[in-house]
Formats: sequence, C-alpha cells, structure tokens
Amino acid sequence: MIAVLSLIPSMRLIWLVALGAPLWPLALFIPGAWLAGLFYLVLLAALCWRDVRTIPRPSELAARRELPPRFALGVDHSVKLVLRNGTALPVVAVVRDELPDSFESGADLPPVRIPSYGEAHLNYILRPLKRGAHPFGAVVLRVQGERGLIQQQMALTVGDTAKVYPNFHGADQYQLLAKIDQREEIARKPRPFKAAGTDFESLRPYISGEDPRSIDWKATARRGSLISRNKQVEKGQQLAVLLDAGRLMAETIGERSRLEHGLDATVMLSYVAQKRGDALAVAAFSNKLESFMPPVRGPALLPRVLESLYAVHARPVESDYWQVIAQVMAMLRRRSLVILLTDVPNRTSDRRDRSLGPHDRRRHLS
Repeated sequence: MIAVLSLIPSMRLIWLVALGAPLWPLALFIPGAWLAGLFYLVLLAALCWRDVRTIPRPSELAARRELPPRFALGVDHSVKLVLRNGTALPVVAVVRDELPDSFESGADLPPVRIPSYGEAHLNYILRPLKRGAHPFGAVVLRVQGERGLIQQQMALTVGDTAKVYPNFHGADQYQLLAKIDQREEIARKPRPFKAAGTDFESLRPYISGEDPRSIDWKATARRGSLISRNKQVEKGQQLAVLLDAGRLMAETIGERSRLEHGLDATVMLSYVAQKRGDALAVAAFSNKLESFMPPVRGPALLPRVLESLYAVHARPVESDYWQVIAQVMAMLRRRSLVILLTDVPNRTSDRRDRSLGPHDRRRHLS
C-alpha cells in the first residue's frame, strides 16, 4: 500500500553546495585548501543525514479522499483530501493526487503543513469528462526534513473509484423535470377518451344497445338482470427501453455522441415511468448484451437506471439486433411496450425492423 520512490535534494541544499564550490579552486594556489572543501562537503552530508532522520516513515503517514457518492458528467465537484501525521514532529509536504485521465482539475495543490498527531485538509475541484468507473491513483507526497535540505517522495495508495453518471444536457435537470411535470399535469385534465379499456373496474346495469360482449354472465345469473363490466384504461404497465451501443451510436450530433443523446432519453423516460407508477426494464447492447436491468417500479427506478447505464460506452462492432433483442424479449415475462433507441440508416432500416419476429410482436408492443 505504501511505496517510497526517492530521496530528492531541495533547492536549499543545491544553493549550499554551490556556495562551497569556490573552496576547490583555492587548492590551486593554497596548499591544503582542498581539505576545507572536503570538510564543507562532509559537514553538508552530516546535516543531510540528520535531516533524513527527521523525515517520517511512510507508514507513519496516511491519506484518504472524501468523494461525492456520484459524479455527474461535465459538472464541477468538490473533493476533500485528508492527510494524517502520526509522528511527534509537524510535517511539511507538497501533495499531488493522481487523478483519472478523464478528470479535469484546476490549479496544483498548495504545500501543506500537517501538525503532529493531527490532520490537514486540502480541497480541490474536479470535473469528469467521461462516463464510467474511473479508479484514482496514489496520493504522492514530497516530504521535507526538519532543516529543509532533503525531500523524500512517497506514494500512499488510496483505493478509490469514481462513478461518473450521465447528466442532463443543455438545460438544468430540475428545469427539465419541471417541464415533464407540467406536461403530466396537462395529461391529468379531463378529456374525451374513446379507446376501450382492458382492466376491470366495476359492475353496472347493462344499457340497451351496448356490446353484448361486455355482459358479465355470472353476475347476471346472481342478480337476475343483465349486468355489464366497466373497464378502464390500463394502469401500471411495463415498458422496456433497448439502447443500442454499437458502432453507429458513436457518431456525434453536435458535440455529443448518439449514445449520449440516447442515455438522456432513457433517463427522461425513466423519470416519467417512475412518476406514473409504471415498471421499466432497461437493456444496452451491441453485438452482445452489455447490461440488463430487470423491470423495476417505484422510487428505486431512476437510481437503478443510472447505475445500470453509467458505464456503458459505444463499441466499434456491428449491433446484433436479432440475437440480443430476442434474448431481452425472452427475459420479459410480462407484456411490455418496447422502445428501441438506435440509429437507423435507410438501407438497414428494414433489416432492423425485422428484429422483432412474429412471436415477439404477439407478446410485446414496439
């Protein structure tokens, strides 16, 4: 977990060595003057040795990061770095945190003084530029001795991984969700609905001229008069979003890939399904099934969708629609509305549309 990398002379030591350099040319003119130069170097070496003895061992220092539970793509996040000193002497160090390649940081961390048997805190800002799971490296310290002549560089391994999730693009997420809520309120207003429902609601007396198929014959026999079944529009239905992550989804629209736009659409659909009480399944695929989230309903839906898709990236392969979609259909036991998010070039649209065979079309809507 801890590795000592090297001993490094400080600028103070370099200046002191340069200061003693004129003693050596004097040996050309003054016999025995070289002894003064040698004595000067031995003195510096002794001071350096004493200085190294004051540098704490790597095992006496500790580091930890306090990361946000989730990172949103392209958003600034604050990270706290906590350094602990387990020795009786204060420690002065220059700190460098080894960040993932896909993270952008601001200025370098300033030098820090860690009190004896105490902690020092450093805060800095990170901006993730790529979705997925990104491991951090070590916390590298360059610790100087008490006299400031020698620095020891050491790496403290801190095993952290940052999860970067999709972020709503082009608008603040709360404004976007507010717009969805407004549309939902409009949808709640009474309006004519002519489509016949399929879910049983209640029983009522039969009205002359109605479809005889609505008669409930068992209830009619019990009551001695014609009784009809009232039906309502289905509620709490199941949806399935299939997100293509093949090579065509890596192409960009503006500054973002088609896959990123598909992720935004999936997150918005998840929010709407959660608000309406529908169950939602999500799958991402290329030439194989990249991820699959079984149907989920309720408050856990949106977090589960983000957890399922945050590490999905477009792969440079042709998507296998027939095999993967058939595999997903087989896992959906309940009749579902299937939403396929993909790129459809003109010449391949017919082939892709045939991905749902006759058997699947009877079981699911697409």
